[in-house]
Amino acid sequence: MNNNHHDTFGYPIKQTDELLLKSGYNLLYEYSQVLEYAHIAPGASVLDIATGSGRMLWCLNKNNYTVTSVDINADVINAAKQLPGLSPSLSLHTADGTNLPYSNDYWQYIVSSNTLHETDDSLKMIYELIRCLSADGSLILCEFNEHGFQIIDSIHRTVHAAPHFRGTYTRTDLQTALEKSFTEIEYHQLPLNDVWICRKKHTRRTGSSS
Repeated sequence: MNNNHHDTFGYPIKQTDELLLKSGYNLLYEYSQVLEYAHIAPGASVLDIATGSGRMLWCLNKNNYTVTSVDINADVINAAKQLPGLSPSLSLHTADGTNLPYSNDYWQYIVSSNTLHETDDSLKMIYELIRCLSADGSLILCEFNEHGFQIIDSIHRTVHAAPHFRGTYTRTDLQTALEKSFTEIEYHQLPLNDVWICRKKHTRRTGSSS
């Protein structure tokens, strides 16, 4: 993808995107930057956790990865299937991110973009993603930073007349879980998002009780 700060890569932008662009921000650009940091192998199979509005799914598809995207909400999956130009190889289906239908060490790449703060048990989801990740795989996380939450909360109040949910976990909780589970963690900061690229999973069993 040819990145620039105003490029939405053909994504059918929503009111949230329009308001972000007017304020000088672009989630699609930031998600494309996340994938640049991740150095995913060309054509690789990637699990996208929580399809949502399909922005990360769109960026993964534009990069020609073989994408499986899951969301707990069937309506979200049905809406994502209507996005134009998706690859025939792309797979979309319902699944709970805290109880995924995959065996241990199944995925080489797992991407989670602004999902953790939307879940009731963020740490349970983190450990479930780690369970499904291969020992030499990459877990790619991005979450709104403090500035990002402030911007998205303001826009959410405009669009939905309600504050944006910030989740129940802390950055310390997340950092502790990642450090306990990986030997290599690469951190980046974007205008709206913090990014963690986690590699070299510990071979010992990880979990919230360990």
